[in-house]
Amino acid sequence: MRLPNQSAAALLLTVLLCAAPAALAGTHACDSGTSANRNVNIDPSFDLDDDTLRISTDSGREFEINAKHELRIDGVLVPVSIANRARLGQYVENYRALREHANAVGMKAAGLAFAAIWDAFTEDRETAKEKTRVQSKEIERSAGQLCDDLLRMQTLEAAIRDEVPQFGPFVIVKTDNDAS
Repeated sequence: MRLPNQSAAALLLTVLLCAAPAALAGTHACDSGTSANRNVNIDPSFDLDDDTLRISTDSGREFEINAKHELRIDGVLVPVSIANRARLGQYVENYRALREHANAVGMKAAGLAFAAIWDAFTEDRETAKEKTRVQSKEIERSAGQLCDDLLRMQTLEAAIRDEVPQFGPFVIVKTDNDAS
């Protein structure tokens, strides 16, 4: 049996699935472990292919960390200490984990949206509401992992920026407390 609003639900699911990778970009509220939440902004102008992370600024500057954990800014190799090379490698791996977690959260949210629409047509109201509540709690827990990822990225960015000031304009994670 085809429900009258199935095509609308399918369209909504398609839009949500297409938007899932974009879950990483934008502003997110993360509990920093203190009494206050912080808004965290993710700069969307970055790309990871194979083992190279590239970040571009609005002014056209480019930053790259390659598989050897070398840092290049505007194509010029920036000398960094062995400790910072290790941090740069960890930074790429943390970014990769952040991206994977963001995609997973986006897919879970899309699945929840589809399930909620489906349940609205196939379940009684209270059952549908309870199923949606339980699934949304799981998404909330997954989003907490994203916040942990973001805070790890921010800590790494600060450590690298302290010793390599050229890195400053290219940070991905910014909070309300950042001056830049």
